[in-house]
Amino acid sequence: METVVSRPQNVILKELELSRKKTQILENAVHDLMEEMQFMRRQYQAGTDLQSQIFLGVLDDLADELRFTQKQAQSLDKNLSRAIDSVFDGESGNTLRETIVEVITLSLAHWEHTTGTTKIELAEQSRIWKVHLDKGCFRVRTFDRYLSSQTLPKKPRWRDVLRTARFVLTYSDAESPVVDQLQDRLQTLQTLIRDIRAD
Repeated sequence: METVVSRPQNVILKELELSRKKTQILENAVHDLMEEMQFMRRQYQAGTDLQSQIFLGVLDDLADELRFTQKQAQSLDKNLSRAIDSVFDGESGNTLRETIVEVITLSLAHWEHTTGTTKIELAEQSRIWKVHLDKGCFRVRTFDRYLSSQTLPKKPRWRDVLRTARFVLTYSDAESPVVDQLQDRLQTLQTLIRDIRAD
């Protein structure tokens, strides 16, 4: 039987942060390059000599390569989502589901304590969760389903849960009795997602 050795949590988080920074640098570079290419194309489009036509052909090839790279990145993201969805279907998904519920519940408790407002304001200000008007009252039906493991969707939107936790931790500036717990559970959820991605 193989023994699974998990990497220390702080190492995983450092790797994740480094990956995020690299991805952001790459996205910025691609964006700048595409803008520069469009500018150069406009400059050379009026030209009719052979050199200009060759250069335009090179730009077109490069643009095709960038589009292919973008599709590959999107494909990797879909693969990650599928891998996580398959975990929810198995027994190991229980830990992930429980952690999601804990993170969203603690996020709400932290928000209410530090802002003095409710989940309606959290949904409106974060723009992560939809607010519905039902019989004269505002409700956040989807958000409410995440507050219990019994009502949690079969395929939870785990990215929205991560975004919510990060939002309340950065948006609210006061200390709360649950802030340490929330940070701990958020790190646990990030680690679980990271481990699935590594598999």
